[in-house]
Amino acid sequence: MLSAPPEVIEAAIPRVEPVAVDFLVWEENWRAVSLFAGLATQWRMHIGMAGVHYQGLDYDAVKTVLMLKRVPRSAWPETFDDLQVMERAALPLLNESKQ
Repeated sequence: MLSAPPEVIEAAIPRVEPVAVDFLVWEENWRAVSLFAGLATQWRMHIGMAGVHYQGLDYDAVKTVLMLKRVPRSAWPETFDDLQVMERAALPLLNESKQ
């Protein structure tokens, strides 16, 4: 048999404890933060020889999430602008971790 004993395998598995991070979101920013969180899996990425590069959010998904979050249509332009601010701040951080 070519496997290690169960206790060796168990000891080799890294233990990652979840980290609770509390932060304050001002009420006027809550809509945009909620939208950004709702789009967490909607990033466009380029995968090539240099690895993964985040390009930005998939804007086709933004309208869907705006509707699902029941954001009033009159608030879409301002909320989208706020979303782009967060997107621009997130991109360097996402791409930094990939280099």
